[in-house]
Amino acid sequence: MSQDTIFLFINKLGDMNVYKDFALAFDFARHLEFSIEDTGVGVSPLKAKEIFNAFSQEDVSVTRKFGGSGLGLAISQNLVKLMKGEIKVKPRETQGSCFYFRRSTI
Repeated sequence: MSQDTIFLFINKLGDMNVYKDFALAFDFARHLEFSIEDTGVGVSPLKAKEIFNAFSQEDVSVTRKFGGSGLGLAISQNLVKLMKGEIKVKPRETQGSCFYFRRSTI
């Protein structure tokens, strides 16, 4: 599997990297995977599944500080499902987040 950096975004709150991978799975299906990493507050393992629910946030104090309605990941999940893919998060509390989605190219 090869990983290519698509772009790097840096602002005063932290930075975000976007990568793409292309791989052959064990069943010889080809998969395309995009991952987005940031240096934000992270996601706890206990909240990892809940954050994809509409109007859900990992921590309400983050909403007060940065804003947001808790709809972004729910909308993203629906779009990825329409493409017959899956979206997940690698929980890393206090170390930023890594979200990725993959779909079959066949």
